[in-house]
Amino acid sequence: MFLQEIETSDVTDIGCLDHQEINKRIRHVQTIWEQLRKRFRIEYLDQLREQTQHHRKSRSLTVGEVVVVENNLKNRTLWSLARVIQLILGKDGHVRVTRVKTETGELVRPVQRLCNLELQ
Repeated sequence: MFLQEIETSDVTDIGCLDHQEINKRIRHVQTIWEQLRKRFRIEYLDQLREQTQHHRKSRSLTVGEVVVVENNLKNRTLWSLARVIQLILGKDGHVRVTRVKTETGELVRPVQRLCNLELQ
């Protein structure tokens, strides 16, 4: 039986670390995390909201479009695909409700519960 030399790693032993240094690193990581969250909220979510509002104004659903039917009882990956077969207008003349055909039958859903895939 031969003894083999075990390579040592350059990882500092946890007992050798200073508590003040650990606290300083934790505060630094928390600061960076908060800055990223703030930047995400300001930049990305505002941009997404503006694009969605602009997109909704410029284009509405049409008969024959493929959509995903939102279902709060199921995971998003299990939402069903459907094709718009009828548009139902509200009193103001805008499309408010649609009749869609899924593989299991027909449903009547408000436009807010449909995710447009922009496929035709």
